[in-house]
Amino acid sequence: MTYILLYFGFGLVVCISQVLIKKTLGNFLLFVPFLLMQIVFTYFCYSQLDVFQDIYFRIDRIGVIFLAVLAIIAIPSVSHSAIYSVERKDSDSQMAYHNASITFFIMCMTGAMISNHLGMMWAFIEGTTLVSAVMIYHDRDKSSLEAAWKYFFVCSIGLALAYIGILFLGIAVQETKHLDLSVTALVAKAPFMNPLWLKVGFLFAVVGFSVKMGVAPLFSVDIDAKDKAPSPVGALFSGGLMNVGFIAIFRFYEILSVTSTRIWTDKILIIIGTVSIFFAAVYLIKVRNIKRILAYSSVEHAGLALIALGAGSMGHFASIFHLVFHSFAKSSLFLQVGQVFRIYLNKNIDNIGGYFKINPAGGTVMFLGFLCIIAIPPSGMFLTELYTFMALFGMYHWLVGGFLLICLTFIFASFINAMLRLLFAPFPGKLATYDVIHPWESISQFIMIGFVLWMGIFPNEGLVQFVRDAVKHLPK
Repeated sequence: MTYILLYFGFGLVVCISQVLIKKTLGNFLLFVPFLLMQIVFTYFCYSQLDVFQDIYFRIDRIGVIFLAVLAIIAIPSVSHSAIYSVERKDSDSQMAYHNASITFFIMCMTGAMISNHLGMMWAFIEGTTLVSAVMIYHDRDKSSLEAAWKYFFVCSIGLALAYIGILFLGIAVQETKHLDLSVTALVAKAPFMNPLWLKVGFLFAVVGFSVKMGVAPLFSVDIDAKDKAPSPVGALFSGGLMNVGFIAIFRFYEILSVTSTRIWTDKILIIIGTVSIFFAAVYLIKVRNIKRILAYSSVEHAGLALIALGAGSMGHFASIFHLVFHSFAKSSLFLQVGQVFRIYLNKNIDNIGGYFKINPAGGTVMFLGFLCIIAIPPSGMFLTELYTFMALFGMYHWLVGGFLLICLTFIFASFINAMLRLLFAPFPGKLATYDVIHPWESISQFIMIGFVLWMGIFPNEGLVQFVRDAVKHLPK
């Protein structure tokens, strides 16, 4: 517990310092000790697996997996935030509040990932809402202001619904003469709870936390947020916040999976995931904004993760790995889109083209990232999607599987069209001058995408077993 308090205490000191220190160099240098602390804390959590647990915090494999992903993605996201702010000549005050928000955002996501108490987890997730609005409004224009207040408003409604879901679980556990709202205690008492309260609580929780994971029904504000926020913030949203939303839903799933409501719970997850993929397919047919294309793709993959979670033991394994691969691939693409905008000053794929010729390193990142996202071998996401469909068909969900294949075909076609136009189509205008993008700015993206491709060809047995162990407690 001391190490956890030390982490949050140190993080708050860094946040306050970033607000007070307005000098650009000093402000960004404060990220160095914080990111080192993030890495050290992640290693500490790994060392405390199955050892540390109290009513408020628990360190388990699911939390450690996504903590490691967050620690890795945070480094290039912060680095590109510095490039973004310098290139746009942001004011010292603007950068100070933005950097402090990123630090606090990472802290809140970390807290949610290791929370054992549902109320504590909810509080940390609510914290991400407050600072997300500040990050979305970074550019201080009308469109970013609209996206920020919409995000804050809808997230507040969603989290209010999630809180009602927690209250229903509180009612259910009270009937067992128990008052502990920790996940471990609720799992132990769940078989003795009223199934009706459990079902209602789960429905409210899934609908509420859908705003963070980016699935139906409350995914729309997530699209606007990723579009209007700086690209490095979009990377943190897709590579970190989406996983936080999944963990929140996963904690509720852990509780209900040991009860008679388990089959009903699986069906709810499959329905929500299928609806999410359907909406993603419909919107991707028409959308031309490259950042919104990536955002709707996140809706698709979040939906696939929920479907996998509801599709049995093989799906449980696939859902975790799918989110890990998606985090690295999508974060890389969002970071690269920041470079695209610096060259073209445009996000509409009809007004850009020839990116591969202008920025060969960045074009290669976009090409490989697109292949990973649409699950073309050797992408690791091909394997996780294959396992998801095997799990679905193994449970005789033939109609759902067939419908998903149709939706994914439309998504595949939309992505191929966007990729070919961005990378190889003749540029419709004339670039008099543009920022020269140095190849070193794409190194972090090559590393993250390289991991996704490497795992698709040579899966690391130790990592695979670690993920299997993370979900082995779920009923098959």
